[in-house]
Amino acid sequence: MSKKQMIGGVLGIVACLAIAMMAPPADLVVAEGMDPQKSMIGMGLLICTLIWMAMRVMPEYIILLLFCSACAATGSLTFTQAFSPFSGTSYWLLVGALVLGAAVAHSGLLKRLTLLGMKAFPGTYLGQLLGITISGVVISPLIPSGTARLAVAGPVAKEIGHEMGLENQTKPMAGLFAALYTGFNCTSHVFLSASFMCYSMLKFMPEGYADVTWTDWFIWALPWSVAALGITTAVTYFYYKPSEKLQLDKNFIGQKIVELGQWKKGEKMTMVILTVCLVLWMTERQHGINSAIVATIAICALMGLKVMGVAEFRSKVNWDILIYIGCMYEVGSALSTWGVTSWIGKVLGPVLNPLLTNPLLFVIVFVVIIYLTRFIVISWLGVMTVFSVLLAPLAVEAGMHPFIPCFIAYCSVNVFFFDFQNLPYVSAIGIVGDMVDHNKNCVPYAVIWAVANLAGFLISVPYWKMIGML
Repeated sequence: MSKKQMIGGVLGIVACLAIAMMAPPADLVVAEGMDPQKSMIGMGLLICTLIWMAMRVMPEYIILLLFCSACAATGSLTFTQAFSPFSGTSYWLLVGALVLGAAVAHSGLLKRLTLLGMKAFPGTYLGQLLGITISGVVISPLIPSGTARLAVAGPVAKEIGHEMGLENQTKPMAGLFAALYTGFNCTSHVFLSASFMCYSMLKFMPEGYADVTWTDWFIWALPWSVAALGITTAVTYFYYKPSEKLQLDKNFIGQKIVELGQWKKGEKMTMVILTVCLVLWMTERQHGINSAIVATIAICALMGLKVMGVAEFRSKVNWDILIYIGCMYEVGSALSTWGVTSWIGKVLGPVLNPLLTNPLLFVIVFVVIIYLTRFIVISWLGVMTVFSVLLAPLAVEAGMHPFIPCFIAYCSVNVFFFDFQNLPYVSAIGIVGDMVDHNKNCVPYAVIWAVANLAGFLISVPYWKMIGML
């Protein structure tokens, strides 16, 4: 254990004990049957958890598992309350999505679809930049992990750059990397099925608002998606484009597809199952079958048809993420049980209500606060959770749909002014190797993305008003 981890461990324990021994606020209203002092113990455990996560004392999923266990052990939550998210529909929808994503990657379908998408575009620099980006947009709803998508598409984008005569760590090569990251990772915000973080976000919405379908998400996120991705792609091209005309050999991508051979049985079955899932998710309100049920049936189909074997089921699915998300889901419920959410609403409501009733000002201030927070707190989900849990109830009181602050928090945590801020971004840099260097090539791209993200929300405000979300 490093010195930083030891210091973080001690600080977390000291903070936990200090808060646990405090007298609860006089106006704290806890759930029926809950002892207010137990709420303070729970808050102490939560603060310790956040400190340990910020200081990376242990892997985050272990810290959160300890948090849930400690809450049950101290009586600040019952065992059923502490682990109830693992039986919820959002959790099982996430399980199904991750298994489906693992099957797509394992079968080879992801690489084939990526290459087919890129083949449809001209061999010019602009054509390939658009091809990489739009291929990512099309493929994203099929796999709920930006990192998995980047792992397959990254080497292809790098090869395309080399075939066009580009050298590593030049501006044009960095432009192709920017297209890769925009198309295959930033699109995680566009579709409900494109990232496990989307399912996590829904869990932080107040009761009565969490019943969001695939189509709801797509429609509500549409103006941000078009604006943020469009602005990023356009500015990236004009900033990074080469001075000379480049042309990719039109047979290069076709040869890569030929090397994959004929469609395999596993690819065909996975494609059919994925297509059926997407159709059923999009039309959930029409047929009434819960998306979680669709996802679990898809798991059974993949396993029963042996598209994915037992060994792959054990090794290809990110079980640590599933533990992490399941435990993190409980944070929002715990804060309500302990009366903290309503107490914070009373304290911060008078301060935040003027912002919440002025959507444009709220968007600007909120996005900037998240950007600043991400310089200090590394955890995506941690930042998203705290802001979503605190602001969603206040948004409802102010007449704003809670999807709006939650979605803003989710999209805005994806900043990478410094590479250490963003684990998927670090993974992307590692996947492409010496193709780019963050400090040398990608800081302008980070700024472009941050500005485009904010612009996307400002453009969304009139649209959200038009459809009644404001």
